[in-house]
Amino acid sequence: MNRIMLEQFANLWKRFDAAFLEAKQVAPNFERAKEMLWSKAESRRSASMPERLYLEYEQFLIATASLCYAQSCGELNLMGDWAMWALVEEPKDHFVQDMELGRLYDFRKCPEIFYSPGYEGVSVIYFNGLYDYARKRVAFKEACEISWPYAQEIFFAVMSQPPQNIHPVEVFLGCAMLSWAVRDCQEKAPSLAKLIEEQVSNQALPAELRGLFCLTLATRAGQFTGHSSPYWARRALTEFYDSLSNLYRAQMMVSVLNIERQGRTDAEAALAQMAVVRAESNPGRTLAATREAAQTVEYVTPYFVWAINMAASDLLLRGLQTWYCQGDDATHPDPNSFLFSMPFGETGSVLLCGNEKRELVRNTQDPLEGVSRKMMELLSTYTTVAGADNGSLPIPERYGFALEHVKGLSDALRDAYCPDGLDVPGQPKCQLILPMEGHPIQGTQLAAWGRTWPISSSLAEPRPDRVVKSVLIWCGDVYSGQMELEMVEAAFKTAGAQIQFVNPETSTPEEFLREYENTGYDVLWVASHGDLDHWSPHQIKLHLARDRSAVMLDDLWNCLPDGEGRRLLVLNVCDGARFGEPGLLPRIGLAAGLTGPTQATISHLWPVRSLPSAAFGAYLAHFVASGMSFFEAYCSTLLSLQKSAADVGVELDSFYGGEFQLVQSLKSSSANFSNIETWGSAAFFE
Repeated sequence: MNRIMLEQFANLWKRFDAAFLEAKQVAPNFERAKEMLWSKAESRRSASMPERLYLEYEQFLIATASLCYAQSCGELNLMGDWAMWALVEEPKDHFVQDMELGRLYDFRKCPEIFYSPGYEGVSVIYFNGLYDYARKRVAFKEACEISWPYAQEIFFAVMSQPPQNIHPVEVFLGCAMLSWAVRDCQEKAPSLAKLIEEQVSNQALPAELRGLFCLTLATRAGQFTGHSSPYWARRALTEFYDSLSNLYRAQMMVSVLNIERQGRTDAEAALAQMAVVRAESNPGRTLAATREAAQTVEYVTPYFVWAINMAASDLLLRGLQTWYCQGDDATHPDPNSFLFSMPFGETGSVLLCGNEKRELVRNTQDPLEGVSRKMMELLSTYTTVAGADNGSLPIPERYGFALEHVKGLSDALRDAYCPDGLDVPGQPKCQLILPMEGHPIQGTQLAAWGRTWPISSSLAEPRPDRVVKSVLIWCGDVYSGQMELEMVEAAFKTAGAQIQFVNPETSTPEEFLREYENTGYDVLWVASHGDLDHWSPHQIKLHLARDRSAVMLDDLWNCLPDGEGRRLLVLNVCDGARFGEPGLLPRIGLAAGLTGPTQATISHLWPVRSLPSAAFGAYLAHFVASGMSFFEAYCSTLLSLQKSAADVGVELDSFYGGEFQLVQSLKSSSANFSNIETWGSAAFFE
């Protein structure tokens, strides 16, 4: 290579380094990072080779820097965006795009790129993020399969370095690839598992790195070695304990729990270690801490499976309270009052209440796929399932738009959550499904079993319901709001309650926050718009006024005032009962996140239509005002809605009288509310 070419290469490498450095600096600013990437993609269109390839590589660099930042923040949805945008010709804001994976080959065959000092390191970061995201979201299978040879080549290259030069992030690449393969492409797992098994015993490697490999084999990846996963977990705890973080120590401790041995003793030790992890990582009950707990609970999930299998409700509840930093410090709920459900276990579906366990041995993959597909159809979402063929899923045209009827939905829900042959043990007062999905579980239980229970998202003992003497009614700018709320107001006035009514023309978010913290209200009733970003559910908005001003979930988090008894928050809004983030506890959502011992919440799991949602509000107000408990009123409302709109109108006429606009509209409607898609969207959290 002559001097001129060397100078050209050196200048080009400086350009690549500068682009990556700038991308790392702007990565925290999503819009600026997007703008930077869009600019490179635009410039590429008019460029000729080799400049076009250089611009494509800079696009890859920019996206990789932002992918790394999103991964460090636990922003899975953003990780998917950046992983795609790194290799697309026309980046756009859509969750499905065509990745030009041939660019990876082009980069490798271009000496100016392949021999650049940063190529290997950037590739490690990209493939690390790609395979980590693909495993967690069961996505990008084809992209991961095509990328496998390139990622494997990079991993082999970094592992061939002198051991003292190998960095943990380079080890994580092999771990991420194997973890993905175990879940979504098992034919690729054996050879990589063998290599990683050899590295665990490679005394030339630092113990920290060998320990990371051992951790990976302590998961399901261990099945591809000559030893069991618990073998690798015990080895990690003995050989590499000092080099493990507290999180990894907790992961290994729960991996070796054994019912036949000192189960409770080991469980107590695991609980203590879990408490150490939560105290050091992101302590407290903030929204950020709860999101972080949800994102990392996969490390200790075997503890909860073990507790269910051991029929140890007390240890199960304490584990959830410890990990999520939830529960009431003053009064602890009785674990025997919880109905724990694990519908999609490895060997079957399980119900647990106290120490009574019921198990239906079956292959749960079919009901899991069935209900996921039907709910995807109902909600116009794109849902992948581990172990399923996800290659031909329909792409929704209107994401999040709920259909009025989906054939077979009720049967799929019943088969998933209330299958024949599984009876309810004990005398539960509340419930948790592990893991929890945004499905109409309470409506399904009512239809199948004739009873249901509150979802305990706060893990706290609820205080007795208040007698309703004071009600705040907040009317947002929603079409059916006035129709509904004039009947809500009438119901509570008839019962003798004092009413504070707020109109959309005069309301502000500041006023809502002030009134929300007011301990004087026994019921807070909001009819408005919920605005859910399906890619960032923690940023859900509650619109409050005609100018579309809103409060965010974070604005209301931990603002629940203390007071005597428990009040009711009704959010008759679209998606108000939705919750996001992976994990076991439904918490990151308006209704789920605003519960506590002093507040129960009711809202909807998906976008609802005006007439049935207004009828829902009218029924609920009548039953609450008549003296029913909050939960009894909720159940009675769901049961009452299951008929034609005209029949609903006739019944509400008997409750309220016929002069109300909503009653007249219902009686003249030909709609039918009897399908679960209409009446089953409401959820009750405590």
